[in-house]
Amino acid sequence: MPADYSRASRKCDIIMKGGITSGIVYPKAVSRLALEYRFRSIGGTSAGAIAAAATAAAEYGRLHGGGTSFGELESLPETLAKEPAPGTGSRLFHLFQPQPATARLFRTLTAGIRGARGLQGFFSAAVRNYALRGLLGAAAVLFLPALLGVSGFLGWLPWILLALVGAGAGIAQALVRDVRETIPANYYGLSTGMGGSDSLTPWLHGLLQRLSGKATDEPLTFGDLWGADPSRRDIDLQMMTTCLTRGRPYRLPFAEHEERLFYFRRKDLDELFPRDVVAWMIEHGRPQSSPRDDDELLPMPLGKDLPVVVATRMSLSFPLLISAVPLQAIDYTRPEREPQPEPCWFSDGGIASNFPVHFFDAPLPGWPTFAINLRYFEETPAKRVVMPQRNQDELADSFHRFEKRGLVGFVRAVFDAMQNWQDNAQAKLPGFRDRIAHICLGPDEGGLNLDMPEAKVKEIADSGTHAGLLLSRRFKPGSRAKLNWDNHRWVRFRSMMASLEEMLEKLGRRLAPNFEPPQPGDENYAALLARATDELPSYAWDSRAQRDEALLAVKHLVKLAAAWAETDVKLADGAPRPMPELRARPRI
Repeated sequence: MPADYSRASRKCDIIMKGGITSGIVYPKAVSRLALEYRFRSIGGTSAGAIAAAATAAAEYGRLHGGGTSFGELESLPETLAKEPAPGTGSRLFHLFQPQPATARLFRTLTAGIRGARGLQGFFSAAVRNYALRGLLGAAAVLFLPALLGVSGFLGWLPWILLALVGAGAGIAQALVRDVRETIPANYYGLSTGMGGSDSLTPWLHGLLQRLSGKATDEPLTFGDLWGADPSRRDIDLQMMTTCLTRGRPYRLPFAEHEERLFYFRRKDLDELFPRDVVAWMIEHGRPQSSPRDDDELLPMPLGKDLPVVVATRMSLSFPLLISAVPLQAIDYTRPEREPQPEPCWFSDGGIASNFPVHFFDAPLPGWPTFAINLRYFEETPAKRVVMPQRNQDELADSFHRFEKRGLVGFVRAVFDAMQNWQDNAQAKLPGFRDRIAHICLGPDEGGLNLDMPEAKVKEIADSGTHAGLLLSRRFKPGSRAKLNWDNHRWVRFRSMMASLEEMLEKLGRRLAPNFEPPQPGDENYAALLARATDELPSYAWDSRAQRDEALLAVKHLVKLAAAWAETDVKLADGAPRPMPELRARPRI
């Protein structure tokens, strides 16, 4: 009997971590949650962005009564696990199709994943895919002694050894050339995501259209998800991407002050997206006060008109495997040059934040924000899904044991720490760790294992069902579980008040009229605030009413801070640990 997703009445948010093929766990997880919850805000990175986009499309289909919605989403893992033809690999593997120029390099680099493993598979595939270059290398070495007039070799062994050395050198040279030349020429990836209807981007575009019920030539946009009032978004989808050119992450869709920075060239998007999507991008480019002379340079759409598939593809550009997405922008830090648009390369969001668990966070939540994390182990884990059962659980840091892998393991651990330290630290905070389900995967599961057996894909996907069940039970109304919704809200309140106490103490001391600046000659903040509007350094008040309101608020704040400081009772005593820090940081 088909599941009835129409009865869900409670709201939730959800965040999903990146992990390439590990994303196969998400369809069943969100489908299980969809039986009881309607998804209000949805976020993810890389493969988690695919799952987030699919969840948003399915929620849109449910909200508007069209599309295949969560019915198709639930069956997606079984569909991707099947082989189109015996021995050809799963549909999941076929999503990652190389271009003709990168095909032999792709087959070589992925050989350790399919069939023979590790270096043995890589070397045998290199011989097969670069056989001609190997023969030419062997021939060159064998003819070299004759050309030099060298003779006197006895027996066949020296000649065979020379031939092997020449073949190896020819193969290595061709392989290195492909890495250095064909990957950059292919937008810095083995696969652009295009190449046929069953390749990654066309497949994803078709999936989003079917789930949402939108026509194929009308891509699902963020504006569709937001509904009639963008300020009160019906469905708030967000994902992370990384701009390598600017050296920073961006949240998609772009913030209002960012969305007018970027342009695109049609020839680039034609290589990376289906024709209908590119046509939409051109037709719905943002209005320009002064159109550019360059006909090839087109303005990006505003956030409401941005196709979801474009943002998702910008988030999942896994380095070297999936091509980066080039947009165009002007470098205003170089005023000595005439301003000209230059490429801005957008790659995998997981480079900067692979598990953006901070998305949709509020000081005091009105509904739960679930999160699904992916953990990788050197051996197949005995327990697939792990969730804390007490407030103190999941407080300790996980160990990354790399010693057995030597230098490779050390380098991998360095990059893992660079990539994930912020997400790992955030996930340990009180009010965060109790709402995270950790799905545990072994060395041959998920990640870059592009061609897992059908049984393995189903096993991993079913762990998503278990995670969704545990999350839905945890915050169910009337739950008697120790870590229920009431406990979550109470922990968030205690943690927030302890942090607020610390911040208020610092603010109140600095804003007090009798505060003495630490450096001679400086006036205190009270005197700075009391200046006339025309004496302020910058960003003057918009009106007298705004100034009066600000001064009144400061007066109340100083009074509250003084009263709070007079008592011996400290709200931080006995508060959950580790205590979060309130500070200014960019919204990413």
